[in-house]
Amino acid sequence: RGHAPASSHGSAPPPLRFWHLTDVHLNLWHSARADVRDMCRSAAPSAERRPGSFGHFNCDPAPDGLLRLAVARMAEAEPAPSAILLGGDDHGHVPPSRDGASALSASRRAVASALAAAAVAS
Repeated sequence: RGHAPASSHGSAPPPLRFWHLTDVHLNLWHSARADVRDMCRSAAPSAERRPGSFGHFNCDPAPDGLLRLAVARMAEAEPAPSAILLGGDDHGHVPPSRDGASALSASRRAVASALAAAAVAS
């Protein structure tokens, strides 16, 4: 009556714990000197228009900043997840000259690398 069914050993199964990572929008070509007014696709004319160390609302993040921090915090909260769900949309809104299948693969590898680094560290 509203209870989880008991296992054959008389106790409830352990809870399923997981990480869910989605919509990373990773920009592998992010530059700290980029212009936030064009999604960090070109050089900024002044320091006021550059993204901060974790990026900017108008710009997709670099792999070594916000993504690594987010994954590290996930590992602190749940160091041994039962599963990792990747929701997709790993690749950032990059200039057309940087877009394509190889760039998409590179973004996926960077996300996998960040996840692997967090697993090793935890």
